[in-house]
Amino acid sequence: MLISEKALYTKLEICNILSTGNEMTIKKMIPYVGKIGKNQHHDIAKKVSMKKSYPLPRDIIARTMAKMNPRYFESILENLNCGDDLVVAEIIDTVGWQVFYHQELAIEKYYQVIINLLSRYQNNQFMLWKLIICLSSFNQAEDLLRKWKSDNLIMNQEIQRSIDLIVKRKNL
Repeated sequence: MLISEKALYTKLEICNILSTGNEMTIKKMIPYVGKIGKNQHHDIAKKVSMKKSYPLPRDIIARTMAKMNPRYFESILENLNCGDDLVVAEIIDTVGWQVFYHQELAIEKYYQVIINLLSRYQNNQFMLWKLIICLSSFNQAEDLLRKWKSDNLIMNQEIQRSIDLIVKRKNL
């Protein structure tokens, strides 16, 4: 329905209903991650985000999953292991958003999942950019981010933005 629906408010209402779903809803949504609309990032942004919080995922399905009850977080997290980088890129946004707004999810176990992705995507600048943004949700990432340097100006600015978000959260 989301694929063919043209009316914005109808799409928003469908997303609102889907966001009240459970693990089964997530499983049914995954095949559509990154496949509806053309609003997803496909490359590193041209400028660093000006948001003072976590950017809402641009992919409609990732955004909907981000707003789901955090008790289903592990069902979302499982999809970081799929073989489709397009799905992984959007799920990284979902994971980062959920952890940012539900700090009870910022535990070592979930942090390590993101750290493992850093190794997997060490040669993929786009995925590293997504992961840098995601790391802004984990206080334990501060030291790692402070040591990280890139040849890309936007990446360095995003690293600093992530550090600033962590420091701000720690000082609350």
